[in-house]
Amino acid sequence: EFHAFSNRTGTWTESGRLEAASITHLERSAQLTYTAPAAYSLMARVTDFQTVSPTALLNPVTLMIDPTLEPYRRLPELRLDAATRTARLGTRLGLTGQYVNFVRDVPPEGQRMDLNPYLRFFTDHSAWYAASQLDYRYTRYAITDYTVTGADTTFTRSLPQFSVEGGLRYERLTGEGDLQTLEPRLYYLNVPYRDQANPQFDSGEPDFDFVQLFERNRFSGVDRISDANHLALAFTSRLLD
Repeated sequence: EFHAFSNRTGTWTESGRLEAASITHLERSAQLTYTAPAAYSLMARVTDFQTVSPTALLNPVTLMIDPTLEPYRRLPELRLDAATRTARLGTRLGLTGQYVNFVRDVPPEGQRMDLNPYLRFFTDHSAWYAASQLDYRYTRYAITDYTVTGADTTFTRSLPQFSVEGGLRYERLTGEGDLQTLEPRLYYLNVPYRDQANPQFDSGEPDFDFVQLFERNRFSGVDRISDANHLALAFTSRLLD
């Protein structure tokens, strides 16, 4: 399977429309994917960006062009997602892996390899479900000119993660004949603290919403993994006609 496409990124106005005038970068990428159903998938991709709005590179303090605001090109990016074909007692072994070479015209540049073996349990029934996952994430960086000395720097990060979740599904018919549900949900996440003084190639912190109560990392990307020791309890009710 092969894809070649171009996306554009911009900002949303208060009216909810994406203004063409606010487009800052055009993303261009080519992707090749191979999938073995219920077993593994391999993906290779190259991505670069064309800056169409020079103001996107302006330093807000100096009001000068800042090359460090240029997005990183991925030349290339390789991904692996694999899991055992069948589950034993609801449990499967899996592995996700990623290698990316981040390139731009100014340092720091570098390569990142991320491996995440995991053990996942999941069972789903009409009235309840339960899930749990144990990960061990290993990330290795090879940074060029990270200290602005021209020398290469390598360092690693090892990080276990554990989560457990369960939920119930209650249903009743209302007087009007509609179906109403009540779905309590409990989620616990534990991730120890690690000093992460590595560069941020692709990490960010998205806006908080309901879904993030149950995310295993409050950051996007791989460069930042948030420490956590929290419990989330939520109730969802649906009215279906």
